[in-house]
Amino acid sequence: MNYLEVEEWNENSKILVGVLQVIKNNQKTPVLHQTVFNSMNLFVQEKVRNGIAYVGMEDEVKESQEDEYKGDGNIDTLLQNAFADHMAEYGNLDDSIQPHEAAFRIIDIDYDPERSEILGRLELLQTEKGMEAERRISNGMRPFISQGGVEGSVEPIDVKRGNLQPCYKVVKILPTYKITFLKADETFKTLRYDEMKSEDIENPDEKFNEKIKTNLDGDARDIIGGE
Repeated sequence: MNYLEVEEWNENSKILVGVLQVIKNNQKTPVLHQTVFNSMNLFVQEKVRNGIAYVGMEDEVKESQEDEYKGDGNIDTLLQNAFADHMAEYGNLDDSIQPHEAAFRIIDIDYDPERSEILGRLELLQTEKGMEAERRISNGMRPFISQGGVEGSVEPIDVKRGNLQPCYKVVKILPTYKITFLKADETFKTLRYDEMKSEDIENPDEKFNEKIKTNLDGDARDIIGGE
């Protein structure tokens, strides 16, 4: 499970960092990474830089990982289940999280082609959902992304002259991210309390912090990779 972690938690700034989603497809074809970078840059222009890349929050707190994950225990199973539920209720995955539904907003986003992971930094909002999220984190509950999505398709790509290979092309990152919390255990609760008391909270992943500083408008290599 890809938990979000505290990067900073004080009166002036409350930030979580971590994996927002893993880019995969049902046919398990290689991901055309350049299309993810392109879609991410568009998401930054339309949502992040305008301060409207909202992240919702599920009301229910899960008792355990087993309660939340069914099947292979992978985050992608949960994402697929969330997509199916969303489609059944709304008929369209591209329904943006609205301000009154938001607990956080994405303030930085990046992509790791080696892991096919979209990474992000989330800022707590002073909304009803945000205040409830703050209470849960202060009580040691573990947050993770339980819903998100992309629009994409599998298409043949000429990777070498005359050699067509089916690849997964991402068209759009959907603004449908949601956070779910797992009930706290005593070990994590103690750790989280100590982190939030500290005036100098260390970044739990320095490599991620370095990646976040990457210029999203710069040239990204066209890398094809797969599982």
